[in-house]
Amino acid sequence: MLLVLLGALLGGLRTLLASPLRGSLLLSLPEERRKRWEERLERSEQLVAAAGMLRALCVFGAALLVFVDTEPLSWPWRLALWFGAALLVAMLHEAIPALVASGRGVGVVLLTLPLVRLLSLPLRPLTSLLRGIQRKLGAHPAGQRVAAIAAEMMEAASASGRLTELGERERLMIEHILELPETFASQVMTPRTELTAIPAQTTLIEALRTARKEGHSRILVIEKDLDHVVGLFYVKDVLLALDEQLDLKREVVREHMREPYFVPETTRVPALLEEMRKRRTHLAVVVDEYGGTAGVVTIEDILEEIVGEIWDEFEGVAASGPVQRVGPDEAVVEGRIFIADLNEAFGAALPETEDFDTVAGLMFDRFGRIPAKGERLEQDGLVLEVLDADDRRIRKVRVRRLEPAPAESDAA
Repeated sequence: MLLVLLGALLGGLRTLLASPLRGSLLLSLPEERRKRWEERLERSEQLVAAAGMLRALCVFGAALLVFVDTEPLSWPWRLALWFGAALLVAMLHEAIPALVASGRGVGVVLLTLPLVRLLSLPLRPLTSLLRGIQRKLGAHPAGQRVAAIAAEMMEAASASGRLTELGERERLMIEHILELPETFASQVMTPRTELTAIPAQTTLIEALRTARKEGHSRILVIEKDLDHVVGLFYVKDVLLALDEQLDLKREVVREHMREPYFVPETTRVPALLEEMRKRRTHLAVVVDEYGGTAGVVTIEDILEEIVGEIWDEFEGVAASGPVQRVGPDEAVVEGRIFIADLNEAFGAALPETEDFDTVAGLMFDRFGRIPAKGERLEQDGLVLEVLDADDRRIRKVRVRRLEPAPAESDAA
Protein backbone atom coordinates (compact mmCIF):
# COMPACT_ATOMS: atom_id res chain seq x y z
CA MET A 1 0.00 0.00 0.00
CA LEU A 2 2.86 2.36 0.86
CA LEU A 3 4.52 1.77 -2.54
CA VAL A 4 1.21 2.40 -4.33
CA LEU A 5 0.67 5.68 -2.48
CA LEU A 6 4.27 6.77 -3.05
CA GLY A 7 3.93 5.99 -6.76
CA ALA A 8 0.74 8.07 -6.96
CA LEU A 9 2.44 11.00 -5.21
CA LEU A 10 5.36 10.73 -7.63
CA GLY A 11 2.87 10.82 -10.50
CA GLY A 12 1.43 14.01 -9.04
CA LEU A 13 4.91 15.52 -8.73
CA ARG A 14 5.62 14.63 -12.35
CA THR A 15 2.40 16.37 -13.40
CA LEU A 16 3.36 19.46 -11.40
CA LEU A 17 6.90 19.69 -12.79
CA ALA A 18 5.80 19.07 -16.38
CA SER A 19 3.04 21.66 -16.47
CA PRO A 20 2.62 25.44 -16.29
CA LEU A 21 1.40 24.98 -12.71
CA ARG A 22 5.05 25.06 -11.63
CA GLY A 23 5.22 28.77 -12.44
CA SER A 24 1.85 29.43 -10.78
CA LEU A 25 3.06 27.66 -7.65
CA LEU A 26 6.19 29.79 -7.47
CA LEU A 27 4.23 33.01 -7.96
CA SER A 28 1.85 32.06 -5.14
CA LEU A 29 4.69 31.68 -2.63
CA PRO A 30 5.98 34.52 -0.41
CA GLU A 31 9.09 36.25 -1.73
CA GLU A 32 11.39 34.75 0.91
CA ARG A 33 10.29 31.17 0.07
CA ARG A 34 10.08 31.61 -3.70
CA LYS A 35 13.83 31.74 -4.30
CA ARG A 36 14.40 28.57 -2.26
CA TRP A 37 11.75 26.67 -4.23
CA GLU A 38 13.10 27.99 -7.54
CA GLU A 39 16.44 26.38 -6.66
CA ARG A 40 14.70 23.13 -5.71
CA LEU A 41 12.67 22.98 -8.92
CA GLU A 42 15.51 23.79 -11.31
CA ARG A 43 16.50 21.13 -13.88
CA SER A 44 12.79 20.25 -14.08
CA GLU A 45 13.22 18.03 -17.16
CA GLN A 46 15.65 15.78 -15.28
CA LEU A 47 13.36 15.73 -12.24
CA VAL A 48 10.36 14.83 -14.42
CA ALA A 49 12.24 11.86 -15.88
CA ALA A 50 13.43 10.74 -12.44
CA ALA A 51 9.92 11.03 -10.98
CA GLY A 52 8.50 8.98 -13.84
CA MET A 53 11.10 6.26 -13.41
CA LEU A 54 10.65 6.08 -9.62
CA ARG A 55 6.89 5.91 -10.12
CA ALA A 56 7.31 2.94 -12.47
CA LEU A 57 9.59 1.22 -9.94
CA CYS A 58 7.01 1.73 -7.19
CA VAL A 59 4.26 0.20 -9.33
CA PHE A 60 6.51 -2.73 -10.24
CA GLY A 61 7.48 -3.27 -6.60
CA ALA A 62 3.86 -3.15 -5.45
CA ALA A 63 2.84 -5.65 -8.14
CA LEU A 64 5.68 -7.98 -7.14
CA LEU A 65 4.70 -7.84 -3.45
CA VAL A 66 1.06 -8.58 -4.27
CA PHE A 67 2.13 -11.53 -6.41
CA VAL A 68 4.36 -12.96 -3.63
CA ASP A 69 1.91 -12.33 -0.77
CA THR A 70 -1.00 -14.01 -2.55
CA GLU A 71 0.91 -17.13 -3.59
CA PRO A 72 -0.50 -19.33 -0.72
CA LEU A 73 -4.09 -18.43 -1.67
CA SER A 74 -6.33 -20.24 -4.12
CA TRP A 75 -6.63 -18.93 -7.69
CA PRO A 76 -10.04 -17.23 -7.28
CA TRP A 77 -8.78 -15.26 -4.29
CA ARG A 78 -5.51 -14.43 -6.03
CA LEU A 79 -7.34 -13.10 -9.10
CA ALA A 80 -9.70 -11.06 -6.93
CA LEU A 81 -6.83 -9.50 -4.97
CA TRP A 82 -4.85 -8.80 -8.14
CA PHE A 83 -7.87 -7.10 -9.68
CA GLY A 84 -8.48 -5.06 -6.51
CA ALA A 85 -4.83 -3.99 -6.32
CA ALA A 86 -4.83 -2.99 -9.99
CA LEU A 87 -8.03 -0.97 -9.47
CA LEU A 88 -6.53 0.79 -6.43
CA VAL A 89 -3.36 1.65 -8.35
CA ALA A 90 -5.35 2.99 -11.28
CA MET A 91 -7.59 5.12 -9.05
CA LEU A 92 -4.78 6.65 -7.02
CA HIS A 93 -2.50 7.18 -10.00
CA GLU A 94 -5.27 9.02 -11.83
CA ALA A 95 -6.78 10.90 -8.89
CA ILE A 96 -3.65 12.49 -7.43
CA PRO A 97 -2.24 13.87 -10.73
CA ALA A 98 -5.76 15.15 -11.51
CA LEU A 99 -5.86 16.94 -8.15
CA VAL A 100 -2.48 18.51 -8.85
CA ALA A 101 -3.62 19.62 -12.32
CA SER A 102 -6.59 21.37 -10.70
CA GLY A 103 -4.28 23.15 -8.27
CA ARG A 104 -5.11 21.10 -5.16
CA GLY A 105 -2.94 18.78 -3.11
CA VAL A 106 0.26 20.42 -4.33
CA GLY A 107 1.75 20.71 -0.84
CA VAL A 108 1.41 16.98 -0.15
CA VAL A 109 2.88 16.06 -3.53
CA LEU A 110 5.91 18.29 -2.93
CA LEU A 111 6.83 16.12 0.08
CA THR A 112 8.25 13.62 -2.43
CA LEU A 113 10.50 16.23 -4.06
CA PRO A 114 13.53 15.68 -1.73
CA LEU A 115 13.46 11.94 -2.55
CA VAL A 116 13.34 12.63 -6.29
CA ARG A 117 16.14 15.20 -6.10
CA LEU A 118 18.27 12.77 -4.08
CA LEU A 119 17.78 9.87 -6.51
CA SER A 120 17.83 11.92 -9.73
CA LEU A 121 21.66 12.02 -9.75
CA PRO A 122 22.30 8.23 -9.71
CA LEU A 123 19.41 7.78 -12.17
CA ARG A 124 20.74 10.43 -14.57
CA PRO A 125 22.51 8.03 -17.02
CA LEU A 126 19.34 5.96 -17.40
CA THR A 127 16.97 8.94 -17.65
CA SER A 128 19.26 10.61 -20.22
CA LEU A 129 19.21 7.42 -22.29
CA LEU A 130 15.41 7.23 -22.15
CA ARG A 131 15.01 10.91 -23.11
CA GLY A 132 17.35 10.36 -26.05
CA ILE A 133 15.24 7.42 -27.22
CA GLN A 134 12.10 9.57 -26.91
CA ARG A 135 13.62 12.28 -29.09
CA LYS A 136 14.67 9.71 -31.71
CA LEU A 137 11.09 8.46 -31.81
CA GLY A 138 9.82 12.00 -32.38
CA ALA A 139 8.62 12.75 -28.86
CA HIS A 140 9.55 15.98 -27.12
CA PRO A 141 10.29 16.71 -23.48
CA ALA A 142 7.34 17.96 -21.51
CA GLY A 143 8.76 21.45 -21.30
CA GLN A 144 8.81 21.72 -25.09
CA ARG A 145 5.21 20.68 -25.78
CA VAL A 146 4.23 24.34 -25.91
CA ALA A 147 1.19 24.09 -28.14
CA ALA A 148 -0.30 21.19 -26.19
CA ILE A 149 0.34 22.87 -22.86
CA ALA A 150 -1.18 26.11 -24.14
CA ALA A 151 -4.32 24.30 -25.25
CA GLU A 152 -4.54 22.49 -21.90
CA MET A 153 -4.18 25.77 -20.02
CA MET A 154 -6.98 27.40 -22.00
CA GLU A 155 -9.24 24.37 -21.55
CA ALA A 156 -8.54 24.23 -17.82
CA ALA A 157 -9.19 27.95 -17.43
CA SER A 158 -12.44 27.67 -19.39
CA ALA A 159 -13.58 24.65 -17.39
CA SER A 160 -12.87 26.39 -14.09
CA GLY A 161 -14.90 29.44 -15.12
CA ARG A 162 -11.95 31.77 -14.46
CA LEU A 163 -11.64 32.66 -18.13
CA THR A 164 -15.14 34.14 -18.15
CA GLU A 165 -14.13 36.53 -15.37
CA LEU A 166 -11.70 38.24 -17.75
CA GLY A 167 -12.62 40.85 -20.33
CA GLU A 168 -12.39 40.16 -24.05
CA ARG A 169 -9.12 42.10 -24.32
CA GLU A 170 -7.50 40.15 -21.48
CA ARG A 171 -8.58 36.82 -22.97
CA LEU A 172 -7.15 37.79 -26.36
CA MET A 173 -3.85 38.83 -24.75
CA ILE A 174 -3.59 35.45 -22.99
CA GLU A 175 -4.30 33.62 -26.25
CA HIS A 176 -1.71 35.71 -28.12
CA ILE A 177 0.94 35.04 -25.46
CA LEU A 178 0.29 31.30 -25.68
CA GLU A 179 0.55 31.45 -29.49
CA LEU A 180 3.92 33.25 -29.48
CA PRO A 181 6.06 30.07 -29.29
CA GLU A 182 4.50 28.94 -32.59
CA THR A 183 4.95 32.35 -34.29
CA PHE A 184 7.80 33.01 -36.74
CA ALA A 185 9.69 36.24 -37.43
CA SER A 186 8.18 36.35 -40.93
CA GLN A 187 4.71 36.62 -39.38
CA VAL A 188 5.41 39.71 -37.26
CA MET A 189 7.96 41.59 -39.37
CA THR A 190 7.41 44.81 -41.28
CA PRO A 191 7.71 43.61 -44.89
CA ARG A 192 10.37 44.75 -47.33
CA THR A 193 7.95 46.97 -49.26
CA GLU A 194 7.30 49.06 -46.13
CA LEU A 195 10.95 49.68 -45.24
CA THR A 196 12.87 52.94 -45.31
CA ALA A 197 16.60 52.81 -46.09
CA ILE A 198 19.41 55.27 -46.81
CA PRO A 199 22.77 54.79 -48.57
CA ALA A 200 25.87 54.56 -46.38
CA GLN A 201 27.27 57.76 -47.94
CA THR A 202 24.25 59.86 -46.92
CA THR A 203 25.22 62.91 -44.88
CA LEU A 204 23.98 63.14 -41.32
CA ILE A 205 21.79 66.15 -42.06
CA GLU A 206 20.06 64.28 -44.91
CA ALA A 207 19.63 61.22 -42.71
CA LEU A 208 17.98 63.33 -40.00
CA ARG A 209 15.65 64.87 -42.58
CA THR A 210 14.68 61.41 -43.82
CA ALA A 211 14.04 60.23 -40.27
CA ARG A 212 11.82 63.26 -39.61
CA LYS A 213 9.92 62.83 -42.87
CA GLU A 214 9.31 59.10 -42.43
CA GLY A 215 8.73 59.23 -38.68
CA HIS A 216 11.41 56.66 -37.80
CA SER A 217 14.11 56.80 -35.12
CA ARG A 218 16.01 53.84 -36.66
CA ILE A 219 16.74 53.47 -40.39
CA LEU A 220 18.46 50.75 -42.39
CA VAL A 221 21.78 51.68 -44.00
CA ILE A 222 22.46 50.02 -47.37
CA GLU A 223 25.23 49.80 -49.95
CA LYS A 224 23.55 49.05 -53.29
CA ASP A 225 20.00 48.03 -52.48
CA LEU A 226 17.88 46.55 -49.70
CA ASP A 227 19.57 43.17 -50.11
CA HIS A 228 22.87 44.72 -48.98
CA VAL A 229 22.15 46.09 -45.50
CA VAL A 230 25.41 47.21 -43.87
CA GLY A 231 24.21 48.97 -40.74
CA LEU A 232 21.55 50.75 -38.70
CA PHE A 233 21.29 54.51 -38.26
CA TYR A 234 19.97 55.61 -34.86
CA VAL A 235 18.82 59.22 -34.63
CA LYS A 236 19.62 59.32 -30.91
CA ASP A 237 23.28 58.50 -31.61
CA VAL A 238 23.61 61.75 -33.55
CA LEU A 239 21.63 63.75 -31.01
CA LEU A 240 23.80 62.49 -28.15
CA ALA A 241 26.95 63.44 -30.07
CA LEU A 242 25.86 66.97 -31.01
CA ASP A 243 28.09 68.50 -28.34
CA GLU A 244 31.12 66.86 -29.99
CA GLN A 245 31.08 69.46 -32.79
CA LEU A 246 29.69 67.15 -35.46
CA ASP A 247 29.68 68.48 -39.00
CA LEU A 248 26.21 67.35 -40.01
CA LYS A 249 26.66 68.50 -43.60
CA ARG A 250 29.94 66.64 -44.23
CA GLU A 251 30.02 63.57 -41.99
CA VAL A 252 28.26 60.54 -43.43
CA VAL A 253 26.08 57.84 -41.92
CA ARG A 254 28.71 55.11 -42.39
CA GLU A 255 30.83 56.73 -39.66
CA HIS A 256 28.00 56.61 -37.11
CA MET A 257 25.98 53.49 -37.95
CA ARG A 258 25.60 50.41 -35.76
CA GLU A 259 26.18 46.80 -36.77
CA PRO A 260 22.95 45.11 -37.96
CA TYR A 261 21.58 41.91 -36.46
CA PHE A 262 20.31 39.38 -39.03
CA VAL A 263 17.83 36.56 -38.39
CA PRO A 264 16.20 34.01 -40.73
CA GLU A 265 12.47 34.15 -41.47
CA THR A 266 11.95 30.89 -39.60
CA THR A 267 13.22 32.18 -36.24
CA ARG A 268 10.58 31.69 -33.56
CA VAL A 269 9.51 34.85 -31.76
CA PRO A 270 10.45 33.83 -28.16
CA ALA A 271 13.99 32.90 -29.25
CA LEU A 272 14.24 36.14 -31.23
CA LEU A 273 13.06 38.23 -28.29
CA GLU A 274 15.56 36.56 -25.96
CA GLU A 275 18.43 37.12 -28.40
CA MET A 276 17.45 40.77 -28.88
CA ARG A 277 17.44 41.18 -25.12
CA LYS A 278 20.94 39.68 -24.83
CA ARG A 279 22.26 41.87 -27.65
CA ARG A 280 20.44 44.93 -26.31
CA THR A 281 19.06 45.75 -29.72
CA HIS A 282 15.55 46.85 -30.65
CA LEU A 283 15.63 45.86 -34.32
CA ALA A 284 16.54 42.74 -36.30
CA VAL A 285 16.83 42.42 -40.07
CA VAL A 286 14.92 39.38 -41.35
CA VAL A 287 16.52 37.58 -44.31
CA ASP A 288 15.03 34.96 -46.61
CA GLU A 289 16.55 31.64 -47.64
CA TYR A 290 18.57 33.34 -50.38
CA GLY A 291 20.09 35.99 -48.10
CA GLY A 292 17.88 38.81 -49.34
CA THR A 293 16.17 41.24 -47.00
CA ALA A 294 12.60 40.13 -46.26
CA GLY A 295 11.78 42.78 -43.65
CA VAL A 296 12.60 43.96 -40.14
CA VAL A 297 11.31 43.01 -36.71
CA THR A 298 11.30 45.38 -33.75
CA ILE A 299 10.44 44.76 -30.13
CA GLU A 300 7.36 46.90 -30.76
CA ASP A 301 6.25 44.45 -33.47
CA ILE A 302 6.49 41.59 -30.99
CA LEU A 303 4.60 43.49 -28.29
CA GLU A 304 1.87 44.30 -30.81
CA GLU A 305 1.36 40.57 -31.28
CA ILE A 306 0.26 40.49 -27.64
CA VAL A 307 -1.48 43.80 -26.93
CA GLY A 308 -2.51 44.91 -30.42
CA GLU A 309 -1.43 47.97 -32.35
CA ILE A 310 0.77 50.50 -30.53
CA TRP A 311 0.56 54.04 -31.83
CA ASP A 312 3.20 56.69 -31.27
CA GLU A 313 3.25 60.40 -32.05
CA PHE A 314 4.28 59.74 -35.65
CA GLU A 315 1.64 57.11 -36.44
CA GLY A 316 -1.46 59.05 -35.51
CA VAL A 317 -4.45 57.67 -33.65
CA ALA A 318 -5.69 54.13 -33.56
CA ALA A 319 -8.28 54.91 -36.23
CA SER A 320 -5.48 54.73 -38.79
CA GLY A 321 -4.57 51.16 -37.83
CA PRO A 322 -4.57 48.08 -40.06
CA VAL A 323 -8.29 47.52 -39.35
CA GLN A 324 -10.59 50.56 -39.34
CA ARG A 325 -14.15 49.68 -38.40
CA VAL A 326 -16.64 51.69 -40.47
CA GLY A 327 -19.60 49.77 -39.09
CA PRO A 328 -20.54 46.34 -37.71
CA ASP A 329 -20.41 44.84 -41.22
CA GLU A 330 -17.78 47.02 -42.90
CA ALA A 331 -14.13 47.90 -42.36
CA VAL A 332 -11.10 49.30 -44.16
CA VAL A 333 -7.96 47.17 -43.87
CA GLU A 334 -4.39 47.24 -45.06
CA GLY A 335 -3.54 44.90 -47.90
CA ARG A 336 -0.88 43.20 -45.79
CA ILE A 337 -3.26 42.21 -42.99
CA PHE A 338 -3.27 38.46 -42.34
CA ILE A 339 -6.35 36.62 -43.58
CA ALA A 340 -6.59 34.88 -40.19
CA ASP A 341 -6.97 38.26 -38.47
CA LEU A 342 -9.65 39.36 -40.93
CA ASN A 343 -11.49 36.06 -40.49
CA GLU A 344 -11.42 36.56 -36.73
CA ALA A 345 -12.73 40.13 -37.02
CA PHE A 346 -15.62 39.19 -39.33
CA GLY A 347 -16.25 35.59 -38.30
CA ALA A 348 -15.47 34.68 -41.90
CA ALA A 349 -13.70 31.76 -43.56
CA LEU A 350 -11.52 33.29 -46.26
CA PRO A 351 -9.05 30.67 -47.52
CA GLU A 352 -5.33 30.55 -46.74
CA THR A 353 -2.76 28.52 -48.66
CA GLU A 354 1.00 28.05 -48.76
CA ASP A 355 1.07 30.65 -51.58
CA PHE A 356 -0.60 33.50 -49.67
CA ASP A 357 -1.74 34.43 -46.17
CA THR A 358 -2.67 38.13 -46.58
CA VAL A 359 -5.67 39.91 -48.08
CA ALA A 360 -3.47 41.33 -50.86
CA GLY A 361 -2.12 37.86 -51.61
CA LEU A 362 -5.67 36.47 -51.85
CA MET A 363 -6.67 39.19 -54.32
CA PHE A 364 -3.50 38.68 -56.40
CA ASP A 365 -4.33 34.98 -56.58
CA ARG A 366 -7.96 35.47 -57.60
CA PHE A 367 -7.34 38.22 -60.18
CA GLY A 368 -4.10 36.75 -61.54
CA ARG A 369 -2.68 40.29 -61.53
CA ILE A 370 -2.53 43.40 -59.34
CA PRO A 371 -6.11 44.76 -59.28
CA ALA A 372 -6.69 48.46 -59.85
CA LYS A 373 -8.47 50.88 -57.56
CA GLY A 374 -12.22 50.21 -57.50
CA GLU A 375 -12.05 46.54 -58.51
CA ARG A 376 -14.01 44.13 -56.34
CA LEU A 377 -13.82 40.51 -55.31
CA GLU A 378 -16.67 38.50 -53.77
CA GLN A 379 -15.36 35.67 -51.63
CA ASP A 380 -17.05 33.55 -48.96
CA GLY A 381 -19.69 36.09 -47.98
CA LEU A 382 -17.42 39.15 -48.10
CA VAL A 383 -16.88 41.86 -50.72
CA LEU A 384 -13.27 43.08 -51.00
CA GLU A 385 -12.87 46.40 -52.83
CA VAL A 386 -9.48 47.94 -53.63
CA LEU A 387 -9.31 51.50 -52.28
CA ASP A 388 -5.63 52.26 -52.81
CA ALA A 389 -3.06 50.46 -54.96
CA ASP A 390 -0.13 51.10 -57.27
CA ASP A 391 1.62 49.00 -59.90
CA ARG A 392 3.31 46.83 -57.23
CA ARG A 393 0.99 46.38 -54.25
CA ILE A 394 -2.43 46.85 -52.69
CA ARG A 395 -2.41 49.34 -49.85
CA LYS A 396 -6.03 49.64 -48.69
CA VAL A 397 -9.08 47.39 -49.08
CA ARG A 398 -12.69 47.95 -48.06
CA VAL A 399 -14.25 44.81 -46.60
CA ARG A 400 -18.04 44.49 -46.47
CA ARG A 401 -20.23 41.60 -45.42
CA LEU A 402 -22.73 40.59 -48.12
CA GLU A 403 -25.42 39.82 -45.55
CA PRO A 404 -25.45 41.85 -42.31
CA ALA A 405 -24.73 39.81 -39.20
CA PRO A 406 -27.84 39.14 -37.07
CA ALA A 407 -28.26 41.34 -34.02
CA GLU A 408 -27.81 39.78 -30.59
CA SER A 409 -31.50 40.32 -29.81
CA ASP A 410 -32.50 38.43 -32.96
CA ALA A 411 -30.16 35.60 -32.14
CA ALA A 412 -31.73 35.27 -28.73
